[in-house]
Amino acid sequence: MRSGTRVAAACARSDLFEKLETEEYFAGAKTGYLEAAKAALPDLKPDDVQTVVEALRERIDTGAKRLEAADAARRRLATARAAAGRELGPDPEGALARLEDDRYRREREDTASRGLLAGWKSYLAEESMFLSLFSFLPAVGRKRRLRAGRFLENAGYAEDVGAGLRIDVVEPELRRRANESRQRLQAADTELGRGRTAMSELAGARKGFAAAAEGIGASEVDVDDHAVQERFVDCGIRFRLFLLATHYWEGRWLIEMERLLPDIERERRRTGKRSVVPRWRRRMMLTPCMVSTFATLPTKMTASRCEGGRFHFARLREEAAGIQSKHGRSLPG
Repeated sequence: MRSGTRVAAACARSDLFEKLETEEYFAGAKTGYLEAAKAALPDLKPDDVQTVVEALRERIDTGAKRLEAADAARRRLATARAAAGRELGPDPEGALARLEDDRYRREREDTASRGLLAGWKSYLAEESMFLSLFSFLPAVGRKRRLRAGRFLENAGYAEDVGAGLRIDVVEPELRRRANESRQRLQAADTELGRGRTAMSELAGARKGFAAAAEGIGASEVDVDDHAVQERFVDCGIRFRLFLLATHYWEGRWLIEMERLLPDIERERRRTGKRSVVPRWRRRMMLTPCMVSTFATLPTKMTASRCEGGRFHFARLREEAAGIQSKHGRSLPG
């Protein structure tokens, strides 16, 4: 149950807005607002509230866009970092260096294999026709095999090159090895290419985030420490934007009050939804949050409507939900 003291306190808080919504308070508030604006915005030289409100909105939009750009750059960085991790593991730089070494080794193997095949073809082309034609004779065949074996040994061929060497199988074997070495080189190229792409995208994302961070004054913050970034932004640009938003809504309130003041007494007496909802939205311009108990809230969020020639009061369920969210946050309309 509500106590008389609590009801009286609630009424006193409601009276606060009525005290603010007067010609006397409005005149002083407008003068103070413009003087403060001239001091804070010397380049603007504002002479009316609308000019100040527009300037503040422009600054808020600019800051919000910078925050959005920084957040998008952070997401790109996180995506690029995750992609590099999937491709290269927990140590991308070290993994890429190993891929570079492996690719270099495969290239040397491929060069050697193809060089050996080309050298063997040249050897056969320069071989004595006598040895080739009469190799069916045991002595000639043995000499031919020994000469071919000496060439292959000098060229680095690792198979048996003794007197039992079969010359007719050397070229197919060398060709097979050359093809396999080329396949291994191509696989190493592909893997290295993926690694380089991942690291290039990560480097680009880091550079993009660094530029975005500079735009919000966080250039000195570690690009890899998200928690530190958030704390820095909370105490920096977000706080400044909050202050700008506060003054922006103050200006909006002054503009709205200047329009309503000639008819303010009649406006206060109106209880229809078309008057109650704008009234609360106007009052929310002066405070980021209004707190009420569940006992007193229903008496505030009500509006009258005419049915059958009689006026009835009903709760403003949607508007109340918009002002008092389940998380306790509230924003001006």
